[in-house]
This record gives sequence, C-alpha cells and structure tokens, in this order.
Amino acid sequence: MAAMGQSELKGEIAGGVVSALVAIPLAIGFGMFAFVGLGDAYFGQGMVAGLSTAVIVAITCVALGEQGTAVYAPRVITTFFIGAADPV
Repeated sequence: MAAMGQSELKGEIAGGVVSALVAIPLAIGFGMFAFVGLGDAYFGQGMVAGLSTAVIVAITCVALGEQGTAVYAPRVITTFFIGAADPV
C-alpha cells in the first residue's frame, strides 16, 4: 500500500464528508418510516434511531478496516413510495 499524499488525504476526507451529508436525510427518513407503525409520537425516536444507526454502521466499518468503495446506506427508496401509497 503506497503512502497517501496530503492532497489525496484531503480528497478522501472531503469525499467521506460529502457522502455522509448526503446519507443523513435518507437515514433519518428510513428511521421515521420504521417507527411510523408505533404512531406519530414516535417520529422523533425514529429520526434518532435512523441517524444513530447510520453513524454506528459507518464507524464500525472503518474500525474493521473496510477499504472498499461500498456505500453503507439504505438504497431502496421505493419503500417510501409504498408506505406513502398505503392509506392509513
């Protein structure tokens, strides 16, 4: 493994921060979607659960030495559409 230069390190950090910022709304949304069955009072807990899960998964992957380019975030947006179409 070659040594990483300062400019490459800045690029890697910037890419990680941007991908994390993009994943935040999606993680919060999926957390809210997961808790919607419990009632409207649980939306806040769903937001916290989704956000904390995204952070915990990212930290765990880094701690275990993941070096690939996989994105660890929910990818199936159609579940939102299915949930929105369900008349409650």
